[in-house]
Amino acid sequence: MNFIKLPFLALLFATGLIFSATESHAQVIVYEVKFKKLPGGVNHIVFDRGFVVADGSAQTGTFIFAGETSINGIKRSVFVRSDDSVEFFVAVRRVSNNRVIRKLVLRASASDGTSTAAYLATGDIDTKITGLSEQLEVSVAAATRLDGYCLSSDSESAESLESETESLGFAGAASMSLKIDRKETVEANRDGLLPVAVADELVLQLQAAGFDDLVELTADTTDTDTDTATETDQ
Repeated sequence: MNFIKLPFLALLFATGLIFSATESHAQVIVYEVKFKKLPGGVNHIVFDRGFVVADGSAQTGTFIFAGETSINGIKRSVFVRSDDSVEFFVAVRRVSNNRVIRKLVLRASASDGTSTAAYLATGDIDTKITGLSEQLEVSVAAATRLDGYCLSSDSESAESLESETESLGFAGAASMSLKIDRKETVEANRDGLLPVAVADELVLQLQAAGFDDLVELTADTTDTDTDTATETDQ
């Protein structure tokens, strides 16, 4: 039926808790994310921006996506938040005795029924983020920028076309770029905020700018459709 095709929703069902820093030792790195849909997809709609809030060791992170979409024919500004859905790790290659290349890798994968999505981005470790940990100044290595891709698809095999104007299934790819948001990162570490508190603040900013929680919107719409169907049956 293709009520709405936003593959990034699948991240709500993913957790990347392979590595994690303890909260008392967490510094925060905030990345601004931008997406660009690539040609060749079908029925593929993507968010165009968002944030990743990484923990102090840059080993797990929270995605917050934002963009515009149409719900029941009405254009809406929406966001989706997925806590602890991202895994970070460092890939190392020794070029010589005096030179080592280190890359920060972001990856996430998710599936929900017939829907699947995968995210992968890499960047050179070229900076340090400093914050306080138990009153001690601590620095963590980070990448100023990461670049990569998202692949997503859904057969929607449990659905069916209800009219000639509807679509069924989607598949596509998008490029993704992440750049450190210096302002948000500095303020978070200056104020000693935990990653979850930073994500909360970013969500409040989006809501103040007129963005609605997509999960709540779709839940409200589903409830309304169910109530209408029940009333019709009666």
